[in-house]
Amino acid sequence: MNETCSPGTGITAGRRPNSNRMSFRKSDCLITAILVAATGFLFQPVFAWIARETLAHEQLRQSLSLMLFAAIFVVFDKWGKLKPAFELSNANLAFLLLSFILATSTFLFRSPYIILAALGLAVLALSRIVFGSRALPIYLPFAITFGAFLLFILFFPVADWPLRVLAGRYASQILEQIGVGATLAMLDIPAPVLLMLVEEQTFEVAAECNGFGVISTSLLLSLLLTVSRNMPLWWKAAGVALAGGVGFGFNIARIICIVLLAPYFPDHYDVMHETVGLIALFGALGAVWLLIGGGEIRKKPK
Repeated sequence: MNETCSPGTGITAGRRPNSNRMSFRKSDCLITAILVAATGFLFQPVFAWIARETLAHEQLRQSLSLMLFAAIFVVFDKWGKLKPAFELSNANLAFLLLSFILATSTFLFRSPYIILAALGLAVLALSRIVFGSRALPIYLPFAITFGAFLLFILFFPVADWPLRVLAGRYASQILEQIGVGATLAMLDIPAPVLLMLVEEQTFEVAAECNGFGVISTSLLLSLLLTVSRNMPLWWKAAGVALAGGVGFGFNIARIICIVLLAPYFPDHYDVMHETVGLIALFGALGAVWLLIGGGEIRKKPK
């Protein structure tokens, strides 16, 4: 008996025409687009603030560039696994609604931490809606790294001066150890200025020398690697802490190299300064990659 098929049609009984499914998918796509637009409108002042702060500081631009390059790499590398799912589940919509509630609560509680937490939660919720919960291992590292980047923007003004003092102090001590006379001096004109006196030359330990860029970029790379890799939790935490130390160490080496090379490049100091800075940045990223990402630690099979 051929009850399952209609003669000449080839359509199996029990299946509905694909047009219904496609219209359902289109409705999901439309709802998702509306949610993305609503999120962008609600957080537009936050995005404007992020853009202003990032463009104003070279260190933050370096960190953002790393995230963008890593995101592009993952999109091409995981293109087959990272497909739109439009998962409009109750849980995902609840996460997005909670982010909206947190964002609007900032009118009552003036706290930057609340609005940044709301934005991070919104990004995670939209990622779950667009790509589905099954793709969580792919986009979760970027959601966490983006949250860390937001915190870096918030803490940059606070960390600037302490990092300058630490960098100048350790660099001058190492120069003294290798036989190069170096002392630190601080002037108030009217803002505090930290100077490093190296024999007959004077260098300013400016904001660009605080190491925030190389430290934050190293930390972001370590988060991308540790969250996305199968390794014990203790090694994930140790890897992030180690990346911060690597970034700090490479910044000290950067300052020392600039001081030692300055007498040999009197007419091309700026070029030398930028070249050494780039070498230090990529050197730190390479070291973090080798220490954390070079070999994946896998759990032993049970």
